[in-house]
Amino acid sequence: MSMKFRCIVAACATTILCAAASVQATTHPHDRNGFVIGFSLGGGSAGIKDGDSREGGGTGNFRIGYAVRPDLVLHFEGTGWTRTFAEPIGDVTWTFSTYGASATYYVPNSGAFIRGGIGAGVANVELASGGVKVSADETGLGLVVAGGYEWRLTQKFALGPQVEFTYQDLDLLGSSNVVGGGLGFNWYW
Repeated sequence: MSMKFRCIVAACATTILCAAASVQATTHPHDRNGFVIGFSLGGGSAGIKDGDSREGGGTGNFRIGYAVRPDLVLHFEGTGWTRTFAEPIGDVTWTFSTYGASATYYVPNSGAFIRGGIGAGVANVELASGGVKVSADETGLGLVVAGGYEWRLTQKFALGPQVEFTYQDLDLLGSSNVVGGGLGFNWYW
């Protein structure tokens, strides 16, 4: 399947899921107090500076933190993109990830949000051939910016789409970035 086709399928599936969620959404207020945990799953494309193309792959995100105000959550966040390529020398898996401190601002009395964070950016490549695995990592600065909307389906659970951009500033590779979208799942206590 082509990357364009996969992106269209992912966008349609996310739209359908979000529409179904909005129909099921009740009038639960967007209360955010105390402990928060969430994750998202989706797809996106990654590119390396001065590279001639972008590659599609799977994306994921995990967040754990605390709502210091109803409109502000401070948390630790980890994001990742990965894809395995079947090459003549063996399977090559590329992974780009960021992790660090983030803050999410929610528009008051709404499910709309923006999120930003700073921490470490990591690029990993692994070659698996003939039962032998060899891998290499490079670490540098990592940044993340995201936005989206969540529907409160229960008093403590929300579901919604998000888009995310991550950037890794690395020495040998130069820089890499990932643009992705997914469906977020969040719990509030």
